[in-house]
Order: sequence, then C-alpha cells, then structure tokens
Amino acid sequence: MPFLSFAQNLEDVVLRRALKDIAVGFYIDVGACSPDQDSVTRSLYDSGWSGINIEPNPEYYSQLVDKRDRDINLQIAAGQESDRLELNIFSGTGLSTLNKKVARKHSEADYIDHMDSVSVDVLPLSEVWNLHVAENQDVHFLKVDVEGFEAEVLKGLDWKKNRPWIILVEATKPMVQEFNYSEWEFYLIENDYVFVYEDGLNRFYVSKEKIELSETFRFPPCVFDNYVLASYDAEAKRARKALQNLDNCKTQSQENLKKICLLENEKRHLILETQKLRDELTSIQQSRIWKMTTPLRFVLGKVIAKYSRS
Repeated sequence: MPFLSFAQNLEDVVLRRALKDIAVGFYIDVGACSPDQDSVTRSLYDSGWSGINIEPNPEYYSQLVDKRDRDINLQIAAGQESDRLELNIFSGTGLSTLNKKVARKHSEADYIDHMDSVSVDVLPLSEVWNLHVAENQDVHFLKVDVEGFEAEVLKGLDWKKNRPWIILVEATKPMVQEFNYSEWEFYLIENDYVFVYEDGLNRFYVSKEKIELSETFRFPPCVFDNYVLASYDAEAKRARKALQNLDNCKTQSQENLKKICLLENEKRHLILETQKLRDELTSIQQSRIWKMTTPLRFVLGKVIAKYSRS
C-alpha cells in the first residue's frame, strides 16, 4: 500500500525512509500548525507514532487537541528562555510568528486580510523536554518551522542532554525562496550535527551518534519510496465515489426502464382487453336477442321510473 504524504514538501517521505526501522517512533514538532494540512507528522501518527506538538495559535491548537489524542499538545511557543511574548496571528495560514519584523512584512502583503495578536507563554525546548519526554525515550526527529524565530528555538535546547536523531528546520525566509539558515545553522554544526539534505525549503541534519542515517538522505523522494500525495489520494477517492454513484444511477435507471417496459406491456394488455369487451358489446347490441328485448326493456324502464317518483 502506498505511503500517504501529507507534508508540504514531502518531508515525511524522506523521514520515513530514514526511520523505516522504527515501528513506533517519537517526534517533537515546533510550529505544528494543522494536524492534517501540510503536516509532517500526520502519516507517521496514523502509523502509530506519537510525540509533542508545540502550537501557540489557538485555532490550530484546538484542531490538534481534537485530532491528536495520543500526542502531547502544548499551546505555547518555543524560545531561548521562559518568557511571555506577543504572537502575531494571521488567521487561516501557517504564517503566525513571534518575529515582529516578519509579522510587519506579512501584514503589508496583499494576500493577508487581517492580523491579530495574542500573548503566549514561551518555554525553552530543554524545559519542554524535561517535562514531557521520558528518561529513556529517543526523539527520532525534531521539526522546527516558526516563521523567522528558528534561531531562538535552537538556542533553547540543552545540546548535551537533548539529542534528536534528526533535525529538520525551515531554511528560507517566510514566503520567499531566499535561504536564511546562516542565522542558525552554526548552532547545529558546533553541537555535532551534520548537514545531510535540503529540499529547497528545509535543511536536514543528523546527529553524529546516528551518522549511519545520513546514507538514506542521498537522493530526494522517488518512485522507490512508493508514496502518493494525500491530496491526490483524496481526489482519487472522490472520483471513485463519483463513478460508484454513476454506476448506481445506471443500475437504478436500468431497473426503472424494466418497470416502464412492464407497465407498457400491462397497458397494451388492458387496451386489448378493453377493445375485446367493446367488440363483444357491439356484437351483443347487434344481435337479434337484443333487438327482440327492446319493448320489454322500454316497459321495465317506465315501471321503474313510475315507482321511483312515488
């Protein structure tokens, strides 16, 4: 059965390939956003994985709580230290950010209708890790997508204790194809993470403790990964349902046609029977017996009329 990819840029296909030997894994998704649309973790969750979703946007947090009951869902933001900051929210998008400069650019863009702000708690990932990751639990990958706040998130890790096998970070400035990984990559490199792959949107790093995984990142998603986009699969299901409905309509039409044919046959039979009765009546009216009883019928009619009036 093909692997369903829900991720925006096939990140889940690459992660599945690298972690194919992990039956039930664990992840931390910083900037999780929707539990379904463009989700890096949706397919892995469906296969039995679980993890921590960090999502300060109330709209998406509510969706995560509703659909990810095995996950730990936190309505906070991740940063360098504990704090309380203003989150700039662009409703219906994944562009919400703590970065004021990025928020200002978004608010000036033609595709943005409205911006709200809400105060959110900020915790360093080291504290989230201590609170919610079991002592012997491996974190198989950490995903960071926080619209210009990536460096602050990475500063909040305790690199000696917090060792995700794989880290993928959105590596472009929001909504433009311009790399910004120079702002934060050195945190990974100096803490023994090796760059292994980029997909035009994200950069992937593997810890030196798991350097053997780097071999799985040699090439982009391909036919051998046996995947299909979830959006295509949904369209295919809708098409199959439409075809099934069409077949049902065709079957119903054939049954209705049979009923119409039966009714037409009954109608022709009734017409023939009616004509037969008319012919018999005409024959009787033209017979001698009918003519001979005419006086009697006339007298009987007079008598009946008389007594009817009395």
